[in-house]
Amino acid sequence: MAERYLAARGIDFGNGILDPEAKRFGSIELTRVQSNSGGYVGADAGGNQILLNVRSGTMPFRVLSLSQIKSGQVNPDWIRGKIVLIGMMSFSAKDQASSGAIAGINPGQIYGVEMQAHATSQIVSAVLDGRSLLRVWADAWEYLWIVAWGLLGISLGRFLRSPWKILFGLLVASVSSIGVCYGLILLGWWVPIVPVLLVLVLNGAGLMAALFYRHEQELRLRLEERQFAIEQTFNAIHSGPLQTLVGILRSAQEQATPPPFLPELQRLSQELRAVYGSVQREAIAGEPHLGMGSAIELALQAPLHELLYKVYCNTLEQELPYLKTLKFKIVQFDPLNTSHLRLEHKRALCRFLEEALCNVGKHAIEATRLTVICTQEGDRQVIRVADNGRGKPSQSETLSLAQMDRDRETTEDPNPKLQPSGLGTQLAKNLAKQLGGAFRRYPNQPKGMVCELTWSAKRRWFR
Repeated sequence: MAERYLAARGIDFGNGILDPEAKRFGSIELTRVQSNSGGYVGADAGGNQILLNVRSGTMPFRVLSLSQIKSGQVNPDWIRGKIVLIGMMSFSAKDQASSGAIAGINPGQIYGVEMQAHATSQIVSAVLDGRSLLRVWADAWEYLWIVAWGLLGISLGRFLRSPWKILFGLLVASVSSIGVCYGLILLGWWVPIVPVLLVLVLNGAGLMAALFYRHEQELRLRLEERQFAIEQTFNAIHSGPLQTLVGILRSAQEQATPPPFLPELQRLSQELRAVYGSVQREAIAGEPHLGMGSAIELALQAPLHELLYKVYCNTLEQELPYLKTLKFKIVQFDPLNTSHLRLEHKRALCRFLEEALCNVGKHAIEATRLTVICTQEGDRQVIRVADNGRGKPSQSETLSLAQMDRDRETTEDPNPKLQPSGLGTQLAKNLAKQLGGAFRRYPNQPKGMVCELTWSAKRRWFR
């Protein structure tokens, strides 16, 4: 039918040029189906078969019944110059073909005459209108296509690392592959999609499962190493400094008049033992917290401003000499952006505030006003502790954050490298460096000292 219809329009029919055994109408060659074409594997490719690019819609052709023709309900223009197929459209005629690509009243079933109409329409439209015929890639290109998606699945597992990121990447890649295949079939290319999805998901999921297993093994190993380090550290403390402290306590208790510092020594002994229990519980439970003395533990998952406020309240309850002279306390604890902070950063910030407040209690002589600010100023977040104390002469305590002459009448040394730097100061500077911020300590006006830590409210792009 297509040959006669096209011959009337001067289009010759012959053998193919690329494939002599294929059929050709003019310059349009009907590519033969091979046993492994497209999604087929070992299909029966006998004879001269082509892939059928069916028309869309439930009624792609005009259908006239015999009663309409007898009653004259036919417009001559519907038939003039058209290809007309006559056949039975009844299931009783047992002339059906199976095809899931054609929508109809009975999905998967199509009348034989309709199938002939789709085939004839495809050939005529391809020759006259340039409608795309279904084509397939050579086997080598199909294998390369499948391998490329498989390598993508492996790459997701190697570069994303996080299992949830891998899962999201697999979802995006799977949707993309389906979209690409759909776009190609609209252009007339039928490429394999099921093998692509299989290699993509299997490679990505396999690596994701391996990552889960490796992550679990690493966590178990780190937990064992941490527990060993805790035991080793406490054994060293228990065998050395703690035994020395116990000896001092025993000597002090045996005196007729116990020295005034005896309660402080007893509290120090309790706190040292409490630190071991706190760190051990954290290592076993895996829930990071901040220990404040022997009885208070703060969960680090809480908002940072709430943690800082609890640290402030707990520290001011300590028996430090110059905290008792405070008459005015100005505090501000606003919510802070912690999306780019790790739990260890939150712990260090809390320790910084605790150390700064303890220094006020130890060194700010006759301090009557304390200002504690934890807020965001512009694009910077700040923790600032200021007092109006008179200050002590230069201290030599190695654990003090101040670690400098707090005499308000002197100015800072212009060469800070020559100043002594204690452990607290070093920790504060290291924390500021990790957060991309700055640590400053400068005289308050008219007297006192300001201890300040600032850092960016946003994640740095190179971190």
